[in-house]
Amino acid sequence: MALAEIIRKILAEAEEKAGSILSQGGQEAQRIKKEAEARAQEIAGQIVLARQDLSSREARRIVSLARLESKKAILAARQKMLDRVFSDRRVRVKNAIEKKVISFEGERGEALEPDVYLKLQRPGYEGRVAEILFKETAVSEADEK
Repeated sequence: MALAEIIRKILAEAEEKAGSILSQGGQEAQRIKKEAEARAQEIAGQIVLARQDLSSREARRIVSLARLESKKAILAARQKMLDRVFSDRRVRVKNAIEKKVISFEGERGEALEPDVYLKLQRPGYEGRVAEILFKETAVSEADEK
């Protein structure tokens, strides 16, 4: 009886100790799992912030490029319009307009000063620009319909 009881007592203590070890292991596993989840959430948050930063920089770059392209298109349209205006025969060339200067040496032709030239030619330029603009607008409106 003594030997069987000793063995039973040892087995009971071993089972109790094993249960305690298992319980502690389970608690430790839960703690490690929670720490890992918290760390994973932290890493995921950092990744999301990094991606958001990258996305905003990319969005700003795209918007900046779009604005640049828009400005280039506007400048190209202006250049095209100015080329059309200055190629029109109805708008005189600057060198063709001269003023007569009469002096003791005689009569001679001189080119007009830029301000005088612009004052004389501005109505012609403005009229031609308006014709081009309204013609382009009428054509584009007809195309849209």
